[in-house]
Amino acid sequence: MANIGERIEELIGTDYNVIPVNSVTDLINAAIAEIADSLPSELLLKYILSPTDVSEMTTSDFDDVEGRKILLVTRELNSNANAPTRECKAVPLQEFNRCLDENSLYEATKYSPVYAYIPGGVAGTSINVAPAPDVNEKGFVYTFTYPTSDQTLNDFIGGFPPETTQAVVLKASINILQSYISDFVQEEEDSELQGMLEGQKASLEKLYQTEMGRYIEPDSTPRGE
Repeated sequence: MANIGERIEELIGTDYNVIPVNSVTDLINAAIAEIADSLPSELLLKYILSPTDVSEMTTSDFDDVEGRKILLVTRELNSNANAPTRECKAVPLQEFNRCLDENSLYEATKYSPVYAYIPGGVAGTSINVAPAPDVNEKGFVYTFTYPTSDQTLNDFIGGFPPETTQAVVLKASINILQSYISDFVQEEEDSELQGMLEGQKASLEKLYQTEMGRYIEPDSTPRGE
């Protein structure tokens, strides 16, 4: 099986790697991030290795939000083995504060738990769950971590649906071609070659939209965002 770098090379040629290595890495990872943000959370959840248990955190905060897409937050109903869970609803910070009020009609319960992004923590923005889970009634956060390392030698992206790798290759190729085109515009290079690059980019964009159409339902919103 060809790796991601080889598949990009098949589409746009060997010259793609003359772009500085760090830039190529960023362009490929930007493609992965865009696709991850477009895919339904249900699809990404199939490839999560394990959720983060937030039950034993003293404030029930999940601090490791940076560089992650939150897919799902859950909370157990009781301390029994194989206890049923409830999905926590994402709410704005101001609504979350009302959910903590025991005298409010909006108070969160184990049967209708919520979570919110809380800014200004020691580690930056965190996620807080209400009612707070504990060691008996556990809470879990399911996430996808956006890659930052070089992916060109990989056959697929870890924690990512392997069937979407072609979409990654197409979008990365588009990003790289756009970088080429920008260089041509700034340096006033051969306009004929620039036109060929723009035509190739337009062709790949059509293929990319068709490929992504396999996974994205019209008017769908990824859960947990």
